[in-house]
Formats: sequence, C-alpha cells, structure tokens
Amino acid sequence: MSLNLEVKGMVLSELYKELERKKWNINKLSTRAKTTYDDCELSKIYENIKNKNEENFIQNLRRHILTLYDDEVGSYFASMYLFCYEIYNDNSCAVQNMKTQIKNDNPSITNYYINKVIESAKSNCEYLNIINDSYCDRQYIANWGYYDSDRQLTELLKVLYLTAIEPSEINYFQYKLDNENKLYYKMKKASNFNFGNPIIKHRKIKKDDKIRKIYTVDKETEEYIIIKFLKKKLDLIFNVKYPNRSEIMPELFSLIKEIERLTNYTVYKFDFKSFFETIDAKIIWNNHIKDVFFEKYIKDLLERYIDENQYCYQGLALSNVFVEIAGKYFDRKIKYTFSSDGLIFYARYVDDGLLIFNKDVEQEMIRERIIEIAKEMFGNRVKLNEEKEKYYTKYMHDNLKKFTYLGYLFKFSDKKYKFGIAEEKLEKYGKEIDKITLEYLNNGDVELFRQRILFFISRRVYYNVFASNNKIAKWDVAGITANYNLLSHEIKKKNYGDLEEKTKYFLTRQPYENVMKIIKNHPLKNKLYFYNSQKSKPSYCIMAVFKNNKSIVFHPNIGWSVEYLCKKIRKIDNTFKVHNKTYRECVTYYNYLLKIPE
Repeated sequence: MSLNLEVKGMVLSELYKELERKKWNINKLSTRAKTTYDDCELSKIYENIKNKNEENFIQNLRRHILTLYDDEVGSYFASMYLFCYEIYNDNSCAVQNMKTQIKNDNPSITNYYINKVIESAKSNCEYLNIINDSYCDRQYIANWGYYDSDRQLTELLKVLYLTAIEPSEINYFQYKLDNENKLYYKMKKASNFNFGNPIIKHRKIKKDDKIRKIYTVDKETEEYIIIKFLKKKLDLIFNVKYPNRSEIMPELFSLIKEIERLTNYTVYKFDFKSFFETIDAKIIWNNHIKDVFFEKYIKDLLERYIDENQYCYQGLALSNVFVEIAGKYFDRKIKYTFSSDGLIFYARYVDDGLLIFNKDVEQEMIRERIIEIAKEMFGNRVKLNEEKEKYYTKYMHDNLKKFTYLGYLFKFSDKKYKFGIAEEKLEKYGKEIDKITLEYLNNGDVELFRQRILFFISRRVYYNVFASNNKIAKWDVAGITANYNLLSHEIKKKNYGDLEEKTKYFLTRQPYENVMKIIKNHPLKNKLYFYNSQKSKPSYCIMAVFKNNKSIVFHPNIGWSVEYLCKKIRKIDNTFKVHNKTYRECVTYYNYLLKIPE
C-alpha cells in the first residue's frame, strides 16, 4: 500500500468537541477541523452523526470507515489502518514496522513527522475503541477493507459470480466479491487451506464405453477460488495457449485434400492412456515452474497444492495448466526430434496427437521416440494407448487408410479422401435423438419436443459477459453444425462433394428417421403434424441447418430479445415469471428446461 501521509487536521476526539461547540454547523468549523471532517468524508454520514451523543458518533464513525477503502484513502484513516494492521500482525514491533513502511514510501519524510503520524493514528484508534494498551479489536481489523488486492482475483470473482447458477453459489461468490480483500489477505498469509479430501472429491463417469475418474472441488469454498486463481496466474506467467480445435482442423483439412499428390506419406495418430492420472505434477513443478519468479505466497500455495495432489487429476483446473506448461516443451521436442524425418504436420489436443510425414517412417520408431519424450516431460507413468493408435502409409490397402481426429472422420475411398463425422459421434447423436423422443412419449408435451429438436439441430450462439470490462466478453458456440462447420464446404457442393456416405445419410435423414422409428405406431405420432408435413419437415433436418446456417443467437439486441426468449420459455413453462431476472438467468433457465447435452 503506497501512502503519502500528512497530518494537517486534528484528531477525531478534538473534531467531535469542535462540532459540538459550533452546534454542528460545518461552515463555522476551523480550517484544521474542516480538513479532518473532509478527510474522513463525514459529509456522507452527516445526518447520522448530527445532534447525537459522543458514543453514537464513535459507533457511526466505526461503521463508516469500513466502507471508505478503495484506491483513494484519507490520510487519517490510512494511518489508522496501517497502525492497526501492524498491531494485528505483530504487536511487539508494530510501531517500528509502521515507521519503516512510511519511510520507504516517503524517503524525504522526517522522523519527527513520522512520529506525529503515528501519534495521530494511535490517538484515533484509541478514541474509536479499536485498540488500547491491553486490547486489540481483531474482528474489526479483520473486517477492515483496505488490504491490497489483485486484478486477476477481482476478474475471477466476477466471472464466478456472473456464471453461478445455484442461488447458494450466487450468494457465496457475491459475498467473496464484496470481501475479496479479506480473501486476498488470507492467501498472502498462506493460511491453512485444504487441497485434499473432503474439499476435493472424485466420482466415476462412463464415457465412450470407459469408466473415467473425474475430480471436482466444492464450489462454495475458498479452495475452489484459489485453485482457479492459481491457474489464472500460471496462464499469465507462462503465456499458456490451450489447444484450439478450430485452429488445428482447418490446416489438417487443407493438407488431407492435397496429400495424395505426395510421392509417399505416413499418418500416425496417438493417444495417451489415462493421461491426467499418470502425469506427475511434482516433475512438472521441479522442471518447469519452481525456479520461475513468483510472489512467495503463490509459490507457497502451489507447493501445498502439489503436496496433496501429486498427479494432474482430471477435472481440476490446475491439472490443465500443468499439462499445457509441460506440453509446450513436449510439442517443441516432438517437432525438433522428427524434423529430419519429413514431419509436415503435428498437432496435439490434450492427450490426442497426430503426426503426418512426407515419407515412409517406421511405426515402432515413432512410438518409441514419443514415449521417451513423454516420460521426460510428464513422468514415468505415462503410456500410449495402443488401442487408439493409428498408423498407415500411402501404399497400404485403401481399407486401412482412414482415421478420426477430434470428432472428424478422414476416409480414403475412390482414389481420394472423404470427410465426415466420426462413427462414435454419429452414434452418440443418434442416442440423444432417441432420448428426446422417448421423453416425449412419456410426457406427451409436443411443444417441448418441438423446441428440443430445433434446439438440438441448431447452431447455438451465446454472448457471455464475464465482467464489466467488455474486452473479456466472448462468444461461445455449440451444436452439431458448430462442431462440424468444416463440413459445410462439402455440403454446399453438388451432390455434397466429398462428404463421407454415413455422414451424408445421417445429416439428410436425421433426426426425422430415428424419431419415426420409435414413434411410428404410437398414438402421439398424430400430434406431430408439423413434423410430418412435407412443407415443414425440411426445417427439422440437420442438413437444412447446415445449408441455411440456421442459428439461435442468445443476445438481447442482435438475437433473441428478452420478450421473445420469455415467450419461448412460457410455451414450455406457463408459470415462468421474468420479474427481476437478468437475460443471462433467462437463458440459463431455458437451457435447463430443454436439457440438451453438449
């Protein structure tokens, strides 16, 4: 805290006496009394303190000064705060610490004036019953708001508050945002935070026919905020760039379209087995993070976290940043190692990697080098998942020349590559259509079914404002057409260009085909008049959405207005009331009603 302390006015006890003598007429105050009155910003509470006794004056002043600590702090309250802060931390040398800090901030200040500042602060603190010779009101000082804070912490707390959904979470993050300085103070002191059980828990989920262990942190805890904060700090310090599917795939598409022109080529796709659970956080800490300059409290918190979480468990925010810090060196070494082998394309999306060479390269050699580099960067437990490994060269049989990457399918057929959606993804989308249809048979709600189908096939665009600074607002896009937008180039060509057959069938026939298969002999089929009409049926086809680039834009000015969004909600829930709800809250509730998985 940078201070430029001056004692121009009088102490608070003298100010009160002069206010009494002048019958609370501010215009009659002496210059010294008026200086103190202004410095304490008493005009904000003048009506509360006028014509009150001295005890009420003290209580009002105590409450008032807790609200004044922002970037501009009056010298009286600043000196009082500094005095109390030092006593709160170490009573034995509080005055000496205060002298040192004042001198550091104001090298030209004399010892006489420093003593004058301290005497004034001590007098005011005693007058307000904050301290005396044998007592220190620690709770009051703990509630005192002028602790140094951190811009990243402020931004993070705003994000957490603005994106919270549950009422208890909203209230919790609102409280933490209002009292961020106290949390920052605890972090600076590296208080006894718990980065293990029960704050951090794990649960098992089934994904792609595999059981995965996902770790979570209780949101309504300071540890949750601190883990997010530490990630943000590491992101900034290391300039971490997370893998971006929309940057990787266009380059890959361009290459695959021309790859058959090469004399020879090799495609090698790899995947790490149980990647997060095998990455040694201590190795990453020791090799890449420990010796980088940090504020001491950040280093202390990180070391405490690593002591309780040796591996980069999936689901924890710090796991992602640890992986990408080491991943940057992994990627760099992969490119360097294979540069002499004709490497023309390399990408890694977390644990999924792809290498393409312009000549024939042995599979075993590629595999051995990758695992050697991975163990060096991530630890000895890291292994490749041979079940997901894919290797072929140009002159292998056409049936072998196909691979999937990040949800896309690349398949060699009829002397050229075809592009599509990976079969497991088509299967997943088919199951989601079935689920929507079966729920319709259970509840009979035609409007809910209609909106869910349209929502499912549409490109959904969300405008997320995470803070008051518009620079950090961003657009989020979801939906099948958004996830596979690179297929649009083929879809718009005659006969769908080089679109792969199963993908073509799915996009042109779904979701209509799956719905009719389930519902064809059910009485509720007759209610779906809009779905059976030859005129409206194309509107409920994924291919039509691709062609027309149909989007639902959640923005009150350029997309769905508040009125239109509420109208859509009331068609599903006629009890819905918009009173006091923000646009974001309405969008969140609409998504909740439709329950569409991403």
